[in-house]
Order: sequence, then C-alpha cells, then structure tokens
Amino acid sequence: MMPSAEIALLTLFSTMATIGLVGNLLVCFIIQRNRPVKRPINYLFLNLAVSDAIVLLFLSSKYVLIHTYEHPTGNIGDFLCKFLTGGSLAWTGAISSVCTMICISFERFYIVLKPCYYLKVFKVSNIKVALVFSWVFAVVFNIPLFIFGNFDADKEHCTEAWPPGGFSKFYALTWLAVVAVIPAVVVFVVYSQIIYILWIKKNTTTTAITRTAMHKARRKVTKVVYIISLIYCVSWFPPLIINVIAVFAPNRHIGDVTYEAAVFLIVINSSVNPLVYTFQSARFRQHLRHLFCRRKAKNSVCPQGGETNQAAWIPPLSNNRCNGGQVKELQVASQDLLFLWLTGP
Repeated sequence: MMPSAEIALLTLFSTMATIGLVGNLLVCFIIQRNRPVKRPINYLFLNLAVSDAIVLLFLSSKYVLIHTYEHPTGNIGDFLCKFLTGGSLAWTGAISSVCTMICISFERFYIVLKPCYYLKVFKVSNIKVALVFSWVFAVVFNIPLFIFGNFDADKEHCTEAWPPGGFSKFYALTWLAVVAVIPAVVVFVVYSQIIYILWIKKNTTTTAITRTAMHKARRKVTKVVYIISLIYCVSWFPPLIINVIAVFAPNRHIGDVTYEAAVFLIVINSSVNPLVYTFQSARFRQHLRHLFCRRKAKNSVCPQGGETNQAAWIPPLSNNRCNGGQVKELQVASQDLLFLWLTGP
C-alpha cells in the first residue's frame, strides 16, 4: 500500500503529464497543419514540443505506469529499463529540449540585436542541422544510461549499475553543469541583452508601430523572459542537485518521494513550455480556435499574418551585409516585428 503522499504526488504527476502531452501534441498538429509556414522559429517550436512530449511520455512510464504492472526481471527487465521504462529516452528528449530552448533564445537575440545577420544564421537548413545535432548530442550524452541501466529487483525500480570508481559522481556533476548551470547562464545573458535593448538603449529612429506597441511589448517581453528563466531554474536545479546528493550519499534511496517530487518539476517544465513559447502568440491562439471550430485558418503563424516566407518579415539583404543606415532601419523593423509577434494584431 503506497503512502498517501505518494498517491497524491502520482495523481498530480499523471494529471500534469496528460495536460502537457495534449498541449505539446496540439503545438505539433497546428504547426504541421500549416505547412506553408517556413519560419525558422516554427521548426524550433516543433522540435521543442516533440522533445517535451517524449519527456512526459517516458517519465510517466517510469514513475506512474510502473505501479500498474509487475515489471519483468532478469535480462528482459534490464533491457526494458535501458530503453523504455528506465527514463533514458525521457532524458534524451530533455537534452534536446534544453538545446532547442537555447536555440530559441539566440533566435530572439539575433532578430533584435543583429537583424543584418539573421537570415544568414537562421536559414531553415541551418536550423535543421542544429536540431539534428541536438538529438545526436542528446543520445551521446545519455549513452551511459543506456549502457548501465538495469532493474533492481530489491528496490523494484529501474536504476543504474555504475562501474566502481568515480564515474557516477563525474556524470552527475556533468549533468548539473551541462543541463542546469550552463543553459541558465546562457539564457540569462542572452535575454538580458534583449531586455537592455527594449528598456535601456535609446533608439532615435522609431516607427508608429514602435511608439504605439513599445510599452505593452516591453512589459510582455519582460514577463515572458522572467517566466522562462524562473521556470527553467526551478524545474531543473532541484532534481539535478538531489541527484548529485544521492550519488555522493549512496544510502539515499533514489526512488523516494522527495526525488519523485523533484522530477515532477521537470514534468511541469515540459508541460508549460507550450504555454510559454507558443500559446502566448496571438496568431497561434487564432489557429487553435480555428482548429476547435473546424475552420481553416486564413493566416499562417507568422508575425504579420498573410505573408509566409522569410523575406516578407525580414528585409532581404544582398550578401548579408548592410550599412549603418540599414542597420538602424533593420533594428527598428525587427523590434516592430517582435512586438507584433508578442502582442498580436
């Protein structure tokens, strides 16, 4: 008989995972349904949604569904723990999600601070290469989990049979650095630059769109940036720190309620990513309403509606170079488009 605290946690876990799966699948469906959309950011959103869906699906398998059946033991149990029930695929999706989140932060950085180089850097072909790299890196980074994962019959839980020595400690610290510390620092620095441009740096060339949308966009951009940073830190630091403590203190049971509560924070992160990154877009919400009303959306999910190619929303540049006047013009235009994208029509 499970304790009441664990029952409550599993209930919250399964509920949030279900909500998150539905949200991420909606993101995938809406982006795929509007296939003419070729914005680089949509490829990133799609990959983020797929990654988060994998996280939610396989974490649910490890922490919720495991209580609904008797896990096989022996070689079959070890195989299942390595590839299905042990969470290895969930952590692979998590690494891809983190990489995608960093790419999204740089996409926003370039569209605001370096619009002259945006089309050169964020071509669809470059985005596809980056996404392939994110999955390759995710698989390689998690190879130890696929190798050392096994089923502990005594604990009735999937765990890792680490080799003797300090490898487990090194791997736990590497996870903390690569997945929590480095991405948090990168996102903080990149979004700080965006906040600086929107709030502090004076721009003498302003357009009507900038003047009318500036105040609302500043507040919304700042709120989104703070929410992204806060959710990421709160979601990833506790479980990874607890994992480090568990490795350095092996008498701690890795499958206890405390650790599962920390993993639940990752479930929350993967569940709210669609809300933070896509549902805040007025165009995306419009497509969502059309989807449920069974009406075909008239506009694609892009900042200006109507136009669907990159040249329609970023001025084309010859040889990806521009002079000082073009830099100012593009900075204003890119900020206008960012405001439109965040505030909606």
